Parts: sequence; C-alpha cells; structure tokens
Amino acid sequence: MDFNDTQARHSFTVKGPALNEKSLKKIIKRKEGERLEFKSSTADPHRLVEIAASFANTSGGLLLVGVTDDAGVQGINIGRGTLEHLTNTITDNTDPVIYPKITTPKIDGKKIISIEVVPSDEKPHLAYGRPFKRSGSVTKLMSRSEYKRLLFSQVKYAFGSQLCPKATWADIDEGAILGFKKKYESVNDARLYGSNEEILKSRGCLTADGKITNVGILAFGKEPQKFIPKAYVTVVRYPEPTITDTILDSKDFFGNLFDQIDKADQYLREHIQVISKISETDLARQDTPVYPYFVLRELLVNAVAHRDYNIYGSRVLIQMFADRIEFYSPGSFLEGITPENLKESQRSRNPTLARILHDVKYLEEFGNGIDRIYETVENYPLKIQPPVWKDINVAVITTLFDPTYEKKKEIKEADLVGLNERQRKAIDHLENYGRIDRTEYARNFGTTKVTAKRDLMDLVEKKLIVRRGAGRSVYYKIG
Repeated sequence: MDFNDTQARHSFTVKGPALNEKSLKKIIKRKEGERLEFKSSTADPHRLVEIAASFANTSGGLLLVGVTDDAGVQGINIGRGTLEHLTNTITDNTDPVIYPKITTPKIDGKKIISIEVVPSDEKPHLAYGRPFKRSGSVTKLMSRSEYKRLLFSQVKYAFGSQLCPKATWADIDEGAILGFKKKYESVNDARLYGSNEEILKSRGCLTADGKITNVGILAFGKEPQKFIPKAYVTVVRYPEPTITDTILDSKDFFGNLFDQIDKADQYLREHIQVISKISETDLARQDTPVYPYFVLRELLVNAVAHRDYNIYGSRVLIQMFADRIEFYSPGSFLEGITPENLKESQRSRNPTLARILHDVKYLEEFGNGIDRIYETVENYPLKIQPPVWKDINVAVITTLFDPTYEKKKEIKEADLVGLNERQRKAIDHLENYGRIDRTEYARNFGTTKVTAKRDLMDLVEKKLIVRRGAGRSVYYKIG
C-alpha cells in the first residue's frame, strides 16, 4: 500500500486515542488561546484547514468542533464519512502535509470532534497555498517577512526530519517497532494499522522514498549512538550536596530513546530514599519516596525529548546529590520561553520526536505535562517544592529538591552527640560505602581490633548500626 494513498493516511490519523472527558473539561476551561480553538460546527472546512496550519506553524494546538466560542459544549452530529472527509480535507490542502489526530470524544454525553496538531519541524506549512500563524486566539496570515524568517530559522531546528547519513533499514530495530506498536495498542486501547515501514513513515522516521531520518534512528535504531554519539543518558550519584572526587556510582544508558528512558527511570527509582510509616488505623506500612515517581519520570522524559540534538558534544546528564537531583538537558529554552512563563508557553524543539513519545504516553496529553508536575507536587504527602528551571544558554538545568534533607541533617547531628571521632567517621563511611568490618575499622581509623569492636558494639547499642553475618564474616551496616 502506497503511503501517499488517501486510505493509508487515513488509517494513521483517525485511529488515535481520544482525550478523556476529564482532561477535555479542564482544557475547555482555559478558554481559547494560542494553542486552543473552538468551532461550533464543520460548516467552514476551509477555515479548519487554516487553523490546523496555524497550529503546526506555531506551537501546536487543539481544535474542538462542537464547542461554542464561549466554551459551551453543544455537541455535533457526526455522519458516516465525516471524519474521513475532514481528515482528507486537511491532508489534501496543506503543504507540507499535516497529519492531525482526529477523534470523537464525548463530554456530558455529547459527541465533539477533537483535532490535535503537533508543532512541526517541517514548518512553514501552507493552507491552500498561504502561510498562517496563531496570534493569541486568532489565526491570521503571516507577512512575507515572517514567512521567510520562519523558513530559514527551521534549518537549525529541523534535526528530527533531517536524513541520518549512511543509515539504512538494516540499522532499524524491527523489534523496537513491534514494542512501540504493542505499547501504543495497550495504552490507547486502539489498533495501529500498517506495515513497519508505513508506521515509521507516518511518524517522520522514514521518508517517502525509504530514507532514515534522525528521529527514526533515535527512536527505533539498533545503535543510535553509532550515528549520534552523545544521544544517551548518564546518571551520577554523589554522597554530598556538592560535586566531589568521590562518587557513589556512575552509569550510562544507551540504546534507543525508549530504552534509555525506561532504564534510567528504573535506576532513579532504585536509588532514591523511600520513607516508611506505619498507619495508626490499620498498622499497614505506607511507603513514600522522597521524590514523586511521576515527577522524576516526567523530568527525565522532558530532558530527552526537548534537548538540542544539534549539540553533538553533550548528553543528558542527571546528577543525584544528597539534597537534590539535577537534570541537565543540552540546549537553551526556545525563543520566547523562560522559567517564569514555562507553564503558559510550552512547545517542543523536537515535535516529531515529541509526537512519537506522546503516542505511547511517555509524554503527557496536550499541554498537561507541566501542569501535572505542579499538581503532583501540590498534592504530595511530603512538602516538596516544584522543580526549579534554569537556562544557562548551553543547557537547561531542572532541579528537584529533597524535602527531607534538612530534617535528616538535624537527626544526624542529634545521633552523633556523644560519639568519638572514629565513630563519626565510621558513620560517614557506612553512608558512602554501605558496610564495614572490624579489621577495616581498625585499619581506617588507626586503632586496635579490640577498640574497633568496642566502638562498633557501642554504635549497635545506640541503634545507629546493625550487625550482620557470623564468625569471621561479621560486618556492620547502617541501622
């Protein structure tokens, strides 16, 4: 089946998952704006195409048909061929072609049409031969100078759609495509039709004549680092709140972006503290990680999805300190975005990649990622502050602070009262290395084995450490 065939395109655009009712109600409350438009009907399909093009040329957006200008949900009658006709109207009259995600969700029992358009790295798109943009809540024609400026500015940021030199189909991992398909169908409860080639073509990973793009290698390559050397994630753990010569661990995560995200996410979960509390009512233990798992994963995905892949000499770096975690993502914020307006001005440097991650729910629904981070933080059992974003020109650093760190310092100081200098050093040693035995204690702190045993038993009695093993295999750990 030829990908340029109308039916082939249709199968990749209409079958996408619908936004759920709760999310839609939340979105509609925002009222119309740069990324949101309401239309009461499909009476003017010409205008719908222009709006879709304006979204693709700006920051992406959502067009809801069956919703009035004042955010009233009136619903719409959807005939048998309505969605196919609407899809083909948009794809047939935009250049480069826009492939929207069109679904028919319900709100309070009323059907509407949702047309979701991601920001494009092939912009500017023309609608009926003319370039449109969003200005506030208005779709308007670009001036000639704006069109030319956008045309030339895209050369720098069109990394995803650029061909990956020397890459061939042999460099694509068809197992990764199968994994993507299974994830898509599982999280969206919808079938994903088409051959492996058609699935990749529909997502900008493969050109019409079968050439591999950069985003194709990043998302589905057997060894992306062979072509993009620094396209991986590194996690480094430090024992103190500052960078020191001593590190607890350092690990690199290679493979395609899905592998990198999954493995790095698992590593973060395994190496953050979990606070356990016994409920007074049912005596059940309640485990609460000091950092919300959702926020950790969202910041990790954002660092990978929105980094500047044109910067070949730098990778995504996550540094875990005693009091915080820092996510270092190469590349500054896009023009017009600052840490102060991040919630209102979200858009992606890599929209093709963002769409692929969004398809399998690695990225949040339309405009919801940052909102959900703040919502999670606000409702978290521990009093954790929202992430702090800092643009240092060559990178964006996002910091998440440990809400228990100051309390842990207070507890530690109280516990150390009455200990001798050797015992204090032993506690530090155990926090950094996990275990110590009597011989190691005597050697490290310049004392006899008899004194070492006495010091260690005193720490056991104070319930600061615990004894493990038997005979010559006895060692001690933090209690």
